[in-house]
Amino acid sequence: MTRQAPVPSHRHRARRIPEIGGPHKGSHLQCDHHHAHLDRRTDLSPRRDILTDYRQRLLNKLEHGQVVAVVGAGVSMAITGNAPTANWVGLIRHGINYAAPFTSMDRWSELKKSSLDSALQANNTQELVLTATSIASQLKNHPQRYTDWLREAIGELPVEHEDVAHALAALQIPILTTNYDTLLEKVLRLEAVSWKETEAMRELFNNSTSRTIGHMHGIWDDPSSVILSESDYARLTLTESAQFLQQSQYASKSFLFVGCGEGLADPNFTNMLKLHREMFPESRGDHFRLCLSSELPTIEANHLDDDIRVISYGESFEDLPAFLTDLATATSTTTRAPVRRIDGVAFAKAALLEEIADSNVTRRSKKDGTEDLDDFLIPPLLLPMSHEQFASMKSKQAETDSDTLDTLDPHEVATDETPDVIVVVGGEHSGVTTALQWLLATNTQDSDNRSPLYVDAQTCPSDARQPFIRKLSHAARASRLIDRLEDPLPPCAFALDNLVYRPTAFTSKILDDVADLEAPYKLVGCRPEDEPMIVKSLEERGLTIKTVHMGKLTKNEVTKFVSIIAPSTHVETTSEAVLEIAKREHLPRNPFTISLLISLVSELGQRDERYDSETVVLDEYTKLLLGMFSDRNDSRFTLSYQDKGTILSHLAKEYVASRRGSLRNSRVLEIIEDTFDALSWKEDPDKCLASFYKARVLRKDGDQVRFQQSSYLYLFAAKAALSDSDFKDSIFEEPLFFAPIIKHYAALKGDSVEAVTKIGKLLDEWDDYRAQGSIYGAIEVSTYSDDDLDDPDKLDEGRPAEQRDIDRKTGKEAEADLVPYDTSDDSDHAPFPLDDLEDLSGSALLGRRVDLASRVLRDSVSLANKELKADTLLKILHSWAVLIELLEIEGEFASVVSLIVENNEELHSLSDDKKSEIVERANLLLPSLYVMAGMNVCLTSRKLLITLENLMTDESFFDRDFAPIGAVLYALLLHEENWAAGLPRLLQAHGDKWIVSGFISLMAQITHRTEALAANDESLVKQFIIGAETRKRAFATDSQRKVYIASLNQRLDRARRLSRRERLVAGVSASSRLVEGTD
Repeated sequence: MTRQAPVPSHRHRARRIPEIGGPHKGSHLQCDHHHAHLDRRTDLSPRRDILTDYRQRLLNKLEHGQVVAVVGAGVSMAITGNAPTANWVGLIRHGINYAAPFTSMDRWSELKKSSLDSALQANNTQELVLTATSIASQLKNHPQRYTDWLREAIGELPVEHEDVAHALAALQIPILTTNYDTLLEKVLRLEAVSWKETEAMRELFNNSTSRTIGHMHGIWDDPSSVILSESDYARLTLTESAQFLQQSQYASKSFLFVGCGEGLADPNFTNMLKLHREMFPESRGDHFRLCLSSELPTIEANHLDDDIRVISYGESFEDLPAFLTDLATATSTTTRAPVRRIDGVAFAKAALLEEIADSNVTRRSKKDGTEDLDDFLIPPLLLPMSHEQFASMKSKQAETDSDTLDTLDPHEVATDETPDVIVVVGGEHSGVTTALQWLLATNTQDSDNRSPLYVDAQTCPSDARQPFIRKLSHAARASRLIDRLEDPLPPCAFALDNLVYRPTAFTSKILDDVADLEAPYKLVGCRPEDEPMIVKSLEERGLTIKTVHMGKLTKNEVTKFVSIIAPSTHVETTSEAVLEIAKREHLPRNPFTISLLISLVSELGQRDERYDSETVVLDEYTKLLLGMFSDRNDSRFTLSYQDKGTILSHLAKEYVASRRGSLRNSRVLEIIEDTFDALSWKEDPDKCLASFYKARVLRKDGDQVRFQQSSYLYLFAAKAALSDSDFKDSIFEEPLFFAPIIKHYAALKGDSVEAVTKIGKLLDEWDDYRAQGSIYGAIEVSTYSDDDLDDPDKLDEGRPAEQRDIDRKTGKEAEADLVPYDTSDDSDHAPFPLDDLEDLSGSALLGRRVDLASRVLRDSVSLANKELKADTLLKILHSWAVLIELLEIEGEFASVVSLIVENNEELHSLSDDKKSEIVERANLLLPSLYVMAGMNVCLTSRKLLITLENLMTDESFFDRDFAPIGAVLYALLLHEENWAAGLPRLLQAHGDKWIVSGFISLMAQITHRTEALAANDESLVKQFIIGAETRKRAFATDSQRKVYIASLNQRLDRARRLSRRERLVAGVSASSRLVEGTD
């Protein structure tokens, strides 16, 4: 590098600043409106013929579309009129001053300035990079600080002279830049793409009329793309896609370096030139570099080993625009399309659409180039009141057959410009942001002069006089709508998201800005707790307000999402799976979560993996969350999903040890720092924690940090147990308290003999249980009459021989102990049990234990111990069957149904005998249906089929009291071929019990009527029904018995034939619907 010379005035030669390939990496090219001409510029030196030859070769390349311009800091210096931070050295100086107040080291600023001066004096590029690295290290510790510095130093650079930019555009060639600024984009109204966007960069190289400028070293408003420090250069040079594209273009086209100065000495270009020399040692290809006549000998000497031809553009920097214009004129005879200037309104719309697409995960499944809003998003579900109020009123309407309340038409909301402001209200992760963006896009899509502008209130500068207007101006400039922040805003519709009401001057200024801004369509997004004061404050400022609320997505909306994101899947099946997962894991039913789940279910289906396993789904889902917001994927330079999982596992252990759902922020940072220290990782705890917030895995409530969902805590605690035996042992000491963690541990381990053994022993307490209730009592036998043939469609489970007196609990007690399997509420639950496990009723205690044992056995898919699997399955089937008895005896369902009957106007008017009959029938049927639903959720798996079959073929198996009942119900749920093989032996051993000839016979009748059955199973089911039904009746003669059996045979066959068409059309089974509670 050369020493610095004094900075000239505007009309005198500017100094040449030694630069390296960064944002402002190149020599200063000072320009004004007085352009020199080629005849005045060229000299009479001996090189004249060579230079003329180089110029002609450049013209030939231009005419054949073989040139790519690479623009350095000299161009930025020219455009800004020698702005201090428009070159790399000036940016470093600014960074030293900016970072100094945030450092703890004495004389840090003085030391860094000395290092910078030393590097410039010694012409040491590496030392410059090290100085920049030190600045980056100080500022990147706080991402917002780093972002603010880039905006202040680069984002606000002024445009003083446009002639160089227009001269470059006149060449009609792809333009790359090593600069971070977007000055060229402002002048030419083009878009910016960075090295991270490989496909966009490839399109730029292949399209001379591209609407983009390619930033080889990043863009200021995307801090993660900026190449500033040593590690930044390392990740760029190790990013294969970026390097391959750069190398391939350098090998196949001619690069024209403009204003690059010593920028070609930076690590990226040095690597490119070195590799090119090694691969093509005899290359005679042409690349070109422009310089001053006075610089020609020195720069030529620098490129003796390269195929870069050096061309002088004149005696002074002012000559460059004319030189470029002359090149463009000389090639104007070729038929090229004019340079396209981007329309700011169109750019703003496209930018919003891009943000919508990215935030809703739809871009992954769509073809490139899709630009229709309907391809990314469906209209939001909007309500005139809160979801809770709406649901309550709809329920009341259903009771009165009224239907006056309905959801809002989102298209009407998007075009309603009657109110001054529309306030969109929703809780955390309810989809408010997506709704605001959809409403904005829809409002502006048919307008040629109205731009959509979206601003997050949390990013508004607190020290600004007009914080919202200032931020809105930044958004307008980023969308190429204005050139300077001081320019008036163009016609626009705007959305202000995440507005939090606080009685502060900052909030007041934001609300003033909302009131002062002239816009035909204004949106404000906020939380329910902030809505009253925000609405009141806006009304006090003379504004009319319309309030709408977010609703939870229903199956209709989910189905539409599936058709957008995964149209190749079975839409109906995928929709049901997504909703089931969302309900089961208490995930919010908003566009972001639903989009992610659809992608997940689709991907798991393509890989033939289970999406009904809670652990598989959660593991894959958290991978998506933690991975989709990463700046890059190379685990050598970032935290991978596995790395983040390690950190979260350490955190989860602390939560479990403290038995708390939240920890202080300082404690969380301490744990992360300890993890980094233990693993010798050089990472920033604050930045790591911020990434967990961004990924929606952790959330912060004041000073407390908690997992976003309790299920995430369970999963990562289970992963911790895999590698920490002491922690695992502590979990197993209290299996019910830590049941969710143990379930995931068993699934992740897959073959834990210890887990299956220890959890199986929890069921030993009920091994010797003896039946006491009516369900396992004898079935009532009635005298046969001809009336039994009157109703061919009647399904009758019969009655027990006698109803025993049951000491039933009150309705409130029943509600407290009953834990239903329908988890449609998406609000999260406390991570650890709030009730005292010792106070649980017998049914509640057994229910929790058999639930845990079932999941552990089901998910231990790699367990090879056949004897242990058989013994454990036997205990589980026995326990599920015992649970039916306990639920009946304790009267859980009877008490709940009794409450319903008493509080329902229609049922309350029935006679006491009829009400009593309803309650008694519910107490017989519901316990068995409840247990079947539980088995379906916790135990069903084909991997247990052979174990089940081996149990049922044992000669003594059906002599047991309970296990055979559980086994047959389980076989019915699995519904594999030959599932009905155990029915004859069950009928023979236990046919006199109501549970067999009453309930199981009822389920068999439903199955025979509605479901597809193998021929052998159909015959066995029909014979079982006939055998059970005849046991309920006392026949006077054998002839009566034969007539009844023949008639029943015909009725069963006729009912099956009539329902076959419905079954084929519906594609589902009635018994499945009954078990799931939808009938």
